Amino acid sequence: MHLWHGSVVTPGAMMASSIEYTSSNEKLIAGLWGGASFNGQYKEFSYYTTYHFTRNFDISLISHNNYSNSEEVNIFSYDKHTSPNFVDIVFQYTVSDQLPLKLCWSTILFGNGGDFKVNKDNTDTNSYSNYVELSYTFFSEKETSLKLFAGGAFSFVTEKTFYSNNSNITNLGVTINKKVNLLSNTVPVLATAFWNPETKLGALLLSVSIF
Repeated sequence: MHLWHGSVVTPGAMMASSIEYTSSNEKLIAGLWGGASFNGQYKEFSYYTTYHFTRNFDISLISHNNYSNSEEVNIFSYDKHTSPNFVDIVFQYTVSDQLPLKLCWSTILFGNGGDFKVNKDNTDTNSYSNYVELSYTFFSEKETSLKLFAGGAFSFVTEKTFYSNNSNITNLGVTINKKVNLLSNTVPVLATAFWNPETKLGALLLSVSIF
């Protein structure tokens, strides 16, 4: 399955791939990301760019284009009422290698995704929803690492957010990364168990990076 910020984007088996450019100084990254479920019900084509200001701090701009439930697709539209596209900005900061505490802050800037409140006069107010996550790597040795994380959603503008009906914790869990030797190759394997107190949902994800 595919998980994102405490949500199950697709519950079925899926495959994802990306094409990425990295500058010579390795500070700027720009890429395309595509995902699709084996049953054809989920499909996404997203763009992203990341700039590493320091080794521990970076900012990303991501255009999420999930067309799973769209009958008519316009890849260039960001109309909040008719397009599935939306853009968020993501700040990531890690304290240090000795203290592997990581802060991730994501704010939806514009587009759809239901990130607005409909008022009584039929106007709407953008929520500019925030998702903030703290993660800590408790164990990292050779081919294995263990990370705990906790994330929540809130808005400075509306009670409702993209992720929740109210400000709330939306993502609690643990992730294990391990490199497995398979047919003379080293294959990264990731397993994540998560719980969402807002939606009362939990799931277990298994991810294998083929190449």
